[in-house]
Amino acid sequence: QEKLFRKNYNFSNFIRSPRGFQSHQNNQMFSFSADYKFPLLYPDLNFGKSAYIKRLKTSLFYDYAWLSIPVIDKNGIIYPNDHELELKSLGIEFTSDLHLLRFFAPLEIGFRSVYRPEYQDLTFNLLLSIDFNGF
Repeated sequence: QEKLFRKNYNFSNFIRSPRGFQSHQNNQMFSFSADYKFPLLYPDLNFGKSAYIKRLKTSLFYDYAWLSIPVIDKNGIIYPNDHELELKSLGIEFTSDLHLLRFFAPLEIGFRSVYRPEYQDLTFNLLLSIDFNGF
């Protein structure tokens, strides 16, 4: 991705940032992402009228991005490619496909664990999506 940085308004990134990082304003961005997704279990558990669990699945991932970040000095002069930044993250996601309260659209609910090697920290995120086309 390549774009022109302006002081007043900048378009958002077309390429998503690595998981675990916030988006940065940039002039150039190169990104690589690898995912390996696989099902863990098909339990077909029914909890009366409250929930029906169809599938448990997991995903392993690695994300990398290189960014060229502009810098604005105190006089308002923009230096377009002044700072370079590398972002790396890896982790695992556990999700489940289920129906709640006999709702027709399936839900995907789970969590993501992200490890960022440069910062040596571990974060967790809640994942939730509803697929209105998946019934």
